[in-house]
Amino acid sequence: MFKAADTNAKGYLTQEEFQKILRYCDISLDNENFYHVFAELDKNPMDGKIQYGEFYVGLIFDALAP
Repeated sequence: MFKAADTNAKGYLTQEEFQKILRYCDISLDNENFYHVFAELDKNPMDGKIQYGEFYVGLIFDALAP
């Protein structure tokens, strides 16, 4: 899913690319919640990008943590 959304193959997701993933998964968020989720995944908030490792850890490990 990450690679399909990473349309420019740079190894990270922009906000627009991440929104595509959410739409594909039929997840609808208002702007405030979208930015909250994006910020949770983007461990380097100064770059405004979700790197593959951040995506993987955030959605696989953090989402499944008890």
